[in-house]
Amino acid sequence: MADELMSALTRACDASMLRGDGRRRHESVYWWTEDIAECRRACLRARRLAQRARGRASEAARREDFAVARRNLHVAIKASKHRCWKQLCDEADRDVWGKPYRTVMSCLKGPRGVSPGEPELVRQAVSTLFPRVATLRIRLPARTYEERSPRLASWSFMERAEGALEKMGVPPYLRRIIASYFSDRVLEYSTDDGAETYSVTAGVPQGSVLGPILWNAMYNKILGLRLPGAVSIVGFADDIALTIVDKKLEDIKATADDAIRLVRRALSELGLQTADQKTEVLLVTSRKLKESITLRAGDCDITSVPCIRYLGVHIDDRLRFDQHLKVVSEKAARVAGALSGLMPNIGGPRCSRRRLYTSVVDSVLLYGAPTWREATGTHSYVRKAEAIHRRACLRAICGFRSISHEEAVHVLADTPPLVLLVDERSRLYERSREDARGGATSDERAKTLEKWQTQWSATTKGRWTHRLIPSIAAWIERRHGEVNYHLTQLLSGHGCFRSYLCRTKKRHKQLVSDLPSYSGGCRTCHLPLPPIHVGKRRALPPSKRAIRARDNCWIHARKRTKLGSNVLLR
Repeated sequence: MADELMSALTRACDASMLRGDGRRRHESVYWWTEDIAECRRACLRARRLAQRARGRASEAARREDFAVARRNLHVAIKASKHRCWKQLCDEADRDVWGKPYRTVMSCLKGPRGVSPGEPELVRQAVSTLFPRVATLRIRLPARTYEERSPRLASWSFMERAEGALEKMGVPPYLRRIIASYFSDRVLEYSTDDGAETYSVTAGVPQGSVLGPILWNAMYNKILGLRLPGAVSIVGFADDIALTIVDKKLEDIKATADDAIRLVRRALSELGLQTADQKTEVLLVTSRKLKESITLRAGDCDITSVPCIRYLGVHIDDRLRFDQHLKVVSEKAARVAGALSGLMPNIGGPRCSRRRLYTSVVDSVLLYGAPTWREATGTHSYVRKAEAIHRRACLRAICGFRSISHEEAVHVLADTPPLVLLVDERSRLYERSREDARGGATSDERAKTLEKWQTQWSATTKGRWTHRLIPSIAAWIERRHGEVNYHLTQLLSGHGCFRSYLCRTKKRHKQLVSDLPSYSGGCRTCHLPLPPIHVGKRRALPPSKRAIRARDNCWIHARKRTKLGSNVLLR
């Protein structure tokens, strides 16, 4: 028993991973440098000396030397990691979807699988995935044409596909081109012994355009079935969904059993089978008492569940879509957390590049938006999704999460609120495809901006930002300048962060005791800085001169009574 178990484990390991050759050959980590290698050698040398000095008079000194060497090693590693990560963030400004994006997004996926290289194992896998059948060059006599083996999948598939194309009115020359596609095909694969080839007589390779076309042509028969009662069929790729509307569970069960039987029969005529164990049933009802139903699919009894996932959308039995918003919010939170590492407050990509990363988070949140549009009317359902959307916008403008006004965050990020984006996606979906190809997108975005402007003018929050940016359209359509960390503090009314902490009672004193606190009610924004010489014009440090050159702002200092020196930005 033990030998059989070990043999099974060995075969499983051989099939899933490569055998080691006994030699460890690891690549150096990205932060490894020659200075770190020297510090490590010094640390190991100091540790050996400290261990050998036990019980001697020099033990304390040796241990102190070892502690210093170990501290230097840790500092060098930390500094190298910080430097490499800063370089990665700066690279994101030049290549948005390159190495930085792939690095952070790879953390959300599992480890990559290792393809087997053993020749016999690879050959067995290839022969299983691509079984060889009789080629189309063989001409069967007319009397044995109907008696051929059902395993000749290439024959039956080509007949069904060609017949479906003929019914759809496809010209003969196109049908001949499609038929020639299935002849003289060779699969190339690599093993530990080198590259090998395999003759393919059936199947369509992944990524081929012809495969989905032939599948749709053959699958069209299923969508045209005449089903009993109020039954409609929806097909996408190889997924089939049946919708049945009725008042009594007994009638629903009888109609569903008949419809499933007809669909299974039509699929079997096409040489296809249903995965009965993967079938799911959802009973949608508005009754207060929760009910369930059990249907028969082949040899399996399928009981209805409270929620199913169909084409990426989680549909519950009440059509509230609260479960869907919960799931996508958790996924979007992981994506936003991974991308936020590339968008620090100081440094990293510019604002226009950051908005591209924000669109990645929004694409997760807005998936299937026309389906769950009504769920935005309940704030408790969409609250978490709005928080994730706001978090992504904060990273785009290099802002602190302590910026209290949600409306101001969206305005500075040039991104409408999540509810308005959902409404815009829904309106685009309702319009015809011809309109979508034209100016439908710009028209719907104009309507979104109009609604957004109405909300921005009516809200009582973010008034300081509204005073600086009264028109959202003019702000978004500007062709100059980008928001950065320092400009965000000015436009949001946040001001100096230490001064903000004093206003919110998080700190008891500022860096300079005589600095005034920021007042959002003033007409000019005074960002306090410590004075150098009272009564004299102060010189800007190099960092502030760089900020002035980058932001094209005019910064000058002046003396104010009882306020010390202040920096005025205008």
